[in-house]
Amino acid sequence: MTIAPAKPKNAQFIETDESKQTEAPEDKTFESNANSIAASETAPTGDMPLPSQEGKDRPSPELTNQNYSLAIKGATEQAAVAPRPSIAPQPSVAPKESVTPVPATTPVPTVPPDQFAMLTKQPTPPPQPQSTPQQPQAQSSAAPASAYRPERQRTRIGGNISNRGISSVNALGTPLGRYQKIVTDAIGSRWYAYTNSKAGDFGVGTLTAHFFVDRNGKIKGLKILSNTSNETFANICIQSILEANLPPIPDDVAATLPSEGLEWDGVNFIIYPN
Repeated sequence: MTIAPAKPKNAQFIETDESKQTEAPEDKTFESNANSIAASETAPTGDMPLPSQEGKDRPSPELTNQNYSLAIKGATEQAAVAPRPSIAPQPSVAPKESVTPVPATTPVPTVPPDQFAMLTKQPTPPPQPQSTPQQPQAQSSAAPASAYRPERQRTRIGGNISNRGISSVNALGTPLGRYQKIVTDAIGSRWYAYTNSKAGDFGVGTLTAHFFVDRNGKIKGLKILSNTSNETFANICIQSILEANLPPIPDDVAATLPSEGLEWDGVNFIIYPN
């Protein structure tokens, strides 16, 4: 089931690696947390505003490979376990040829307050890394603090960018884009912690959600548009969204948004088979 929004959607967001940011592009194609100028490693093979590249067949465009790490002091970067989790917010420019259908189970159309048991219980904190009792001091000093990073798997894309260079897009870093990254990081970091601890309790599949972030940074109007995994996976996704600890939307950003706040339409939480 899909829900057509009453007002225009937010500008397409794509995250930019801040260590690779450039000067502002002449043409803004995407909203982002940092500036990026479009480039492609190969010649154009399609008509989308994306670089052409080889990779996995996935429903959302990813320009690079990256293992995930959890934003927990003392955590180190980990290779993702199979099935591989990936959070893909607003993948509206995914190449048509890269979509890999997943057999659907019973969909979960909406999320009233009492639909899932997890919503009526006290939230369970994400699992914390356990120190080794025999060597607590050595382990603490050997493992530096690690910032959260989502897993990325480079996807096969046929784009229209002719400028040669490392795969990138025309993206403009804006206050809105920086706040959108705060939202994806807050939700994604909890989601990876929960899926990592419950990896054997759900199978492959995709859950698509819709919600608003109001001006105070609170999640409102959460609805599950579809779910091809099971209820445990749905509960994990719901809990990760509702527990996101977000700051208020900056006044200059809030002034450009409708009264409902920042709309997140078609956010995908995906478990791939490999």
